[in-house]
Amino acid sequence: MADGARVYAGTYDGVQVLSVRSGQCELVSEAFSGEVVQAVWGCREKTERVFLGLREGLHRSDDAGLHWR
Repeated sequence: MADGARVYAGTYDGVQVLSVRSGQCELVSEAFSGEVVQAVWGCREKTERVFLGLREGLHRSDDAGLHWR
């Protein structure tokens, strides 16, 4: 298993991106406050690419959740 992991928590109030390392959890970023995240999925070939499904449409991050478009 890798030393760390990134967790994407889709909630009823946006998405939270967390870094988990050595048993410690740290908030990396938050986005889409006030929006319901309906789906979260990632890309196997490019692990830093993540997709979010919101009511308004699909959003993509190419930098592991730091920025969305």
